Amino acid sequence: MVFALAIAVIGGFQTGFPVGSYKPDVSKAPVKTRDLLQGYFGRALLVVRPNGEFELSGIEQEGYWRKAGDKFVFVYDGFLSIQSSEPSEVLRKAWPKNHVEGMILRKGADGTLTLSDFGPVPGPVIFRPMPRRTIAQLIVASNPPEGAVQLSAAAGEAWSSLKDRIEAEWPEVLRFINDPKRSVPDRGWAAILLQGLKGPKGIEATARLIFDLKPTNVKNRDQSLRGTLARVVAQHPTENAADLLIEAQRRGLLRPADVAPALRQLNRKTDIPVLLPWLTSKREYDKSETLEALTILEAEEALSIARTLTIDPAEGVQLAAYGLIARTTPDPIERKEAISKLAKWIKSSEFLLPFAAVDALCRSKAPEALPHLVAILGSEMPAVNRRNTAMALGKLGDIRAVPALIEAKSRPSDDLDTWAEESRVRRAVAEALVQLGNLKHSGD
Repeated sequence: MVFALAIAVIGGFQTGFPVGSYKPDVSKAPVKTRDLLQGYFGRALLVVRPNGEFELSGIEQEGYWRKAGDKFVFVYDGFLSIQSSEPSEVLRKAWPKNHVEGMILRKGADGTLTLSDFGPVPGPVIFRPMPRRTIAQLIVASNPPEGAVQLSAAAGEAWSSLKDRIEAEWPEVLRFINDPKRSVPDRGWAAILLQGLKGPKGIEATARLIFDLKPTNVKNRDQSLRGTLARVVAQHPTENAADLLIEAQRRGLLRPADVAPALRQLNRKTDIPVLLPWLTSKREYDKSETLEALTILEAEEALSIARTLTIDPAEGVQLAAYGLIARTTPDPIERKEAISKLAKWIKSSEFLLPFAAVDALCRSKAPEALPHLVAILGSEMPAVNRRNTAMALGKLGDIRAVPALIEAKSRPSDDLDTWAEESRVRRAVAEALVQLGNLKHSGD
């Protein structure tokens, strides 16, 4: 069963509405239904994002919103922790058919959103706009306490609000990170929050901060903080930013593992001579990250070294070495053997190795990799492995995977204990089918 819960907001269109954060108020609801509404909405801080998404922090609800005439339609991406098996592009266009799928909120003169009833339960629930806070306030409010398993509703709302402002207000985030008066955990958290940064000015400013970072005076934290900043740059690196990372590594401010992901993303053949010496590092992650970058660059120059690293003491390095061989070797027999070696790691008991093996098989672009990947979908492997494989098959772009994906989408799941996890698998499968369908149509 596909669950889709939606909210339609009725009212005249105003610029920026209904983007923002809202806090629920059930005090005006009838006494007989107030407790029920409080139990459901009382901790559900509503965050409406400008990118067409929304979240109800506190009850694990999220989805998509859009304007339709004088209405705003909010479609949930499932129900509570059960994800819809419909792909995002379908849900964005959905319309509520009844109170199980949708509710109507009316806009008040003071910017509130009022829910008159929750199906047969009379309201109102009034979502009141929350005051705008500074970047520093949001960083501190969103940082989870040490040992926390998940964000609280308030922290989740602060985090969501912050994500929408980072692209425009990244200078404030960088100032926070470089403020020695701030706590070390908060400075580290602020650096992590920059992960969504995309603009070239912000990316290059982040790379420059690695050189100018004021010390934390805590052992190993400066290195960790610079590494986090390098990973921010790696998401959307520019030529200048990548060159800055290379220089930072030469000065000893960064490790090869901090820089290689950016060079992998940028995919410049001129970086191959920079990467090759890093394969002699004694650190496992330096070698594995460098091998992955050289794999994307299809660096045949690294083949001979990769062959020697297939007997490295670290399995992660062995795996990455076989991944490079599978992608770059001109010998079909050697490629087939490398694919076979990678496939054995799919069932590894080490948590990260199966994911790395799937990624390596996809990066190989080898037809021989497909049978190993589709076999995972029909296996009894954990849901998270099958979900990761479905996502990888979408990126691989081989339409021969379609029958296996269709079968996986209809796989029955009657176990309530695994229902939420299985729903995420079906969703990943649906998204992969959309990707492969678009690929097929683009080639027609």
